[in-house]
Amino acid sequence: MKIKVVKKEEKNVETKKPKLTRRKLMEQQLDELNSLKSNSKTIKDQKEKLEKSIESSKRGSRSKNKGSSYERTIAGKFKAKFNADLVRTPQSGGFAKNISKADEFRGDIVLADKDYDFKLHIECKNSKTWSLPKWIKQAEEDCPKNKIPLVVFHKHGTSKDYVTLSLEDLFSLVRKEDIIIKKGEL
Repeated sequence: MKIKVVKKEEKNVETKKPKLTRRKLMEQQLDELNSLKSNSKTIKDQKEKLEKSIESSKRGSRSKNKGSSYERTIAGKFKAKFNADLVRTPQSGGFAKNISKADEFRGDIVLADKDYDFKLHIECKNSKTWSLPKWIKQAEEDCPKNKIPLVVFHKHGTSKDYVTLSLEDLFSLVRKEDIIIKKGEL
């Protein structure tokens, strides 16, 4: 399919093909293979491989949507608890990994208020299987200086969310008075 584009100043007509995604290209290839009359093993194998790749691509999109939704949920929970405007980072912080001036956009959740600094670098994970060492490594490697890397993750099949951070970081965040209380003063 071609689209006609008219440039106002030149009044010439040019043709431009629409941008196709990888999945659309695979779907087109599958349609072409399905239109062939041949039932050779090679064609069947190619069809099967393309069908698996298309399904895998769909799963990737669903997984990304699930992660984005979870990030918004966690941002909402932080917002409700601390009465601060926390939001999901555009592109989950992925766009800022190699940009030195974008430290405030690293992580999955950031503080929207420019007048305040957010001490935490939050990575959110919503997965059936937990990969804590990998998640912690990601949080620590992506964490800008003077921030505390923290991983928030969900236990599948429940409404529970958990947090992991280093013991030293926990000590820097929690005051003695908040966790050691004289009996009877609670």
